[in-house]
Amino acid sequence: MISFILFLTINIVVFTLVKYYYGNKYSTFNQSVICSLVFYVLAVIWAFGKSIYLKNELDALDLDRDGFFSPVEQTIEQQRLMREVTSDLGRNLAPITGIFYSIIYFIFLLIGQYFYITIKKIIEKYNSKYQQSL
Repeated sequence: MISFILFLTINIVVFTLVKYYYGNKYSTFNQSVICSLVFYVLAVIWAFGKSIYLKNELDALDLDRDGFFSPVEQTIEQQRLMREVTSDLGRNLAPITGIFYSIIYFIFLLIGQYFYITIKKIIEKYNSKYQQSL
């Protein structure tokens, strides 16, 4: 759960930086594309990093470094890690499923930006009418 929150926080920071630095240079569509591509790359890197982390944790429990676990080396922690390493379908398919999640993320960003722009225009219109009445 913490990694998911960190993942979303990084994406929000990237979105804010793209909006701040390239707000006038790129259209709303292009900003959403950039952020969804960063979302995809981070998802694939996270899955790859998680696989490496689990493999290193499992290798640390292999006392004689032969790649096999003798009955002496088999502990509850080793069995748990082995189960996590071998049930890695989600991590292996991250490049494929990441595309779909990036498309969904792109759609949400695009809709959110259009709502933001519309609300901003309404507020500016209201403020200009209010300033004129003073």
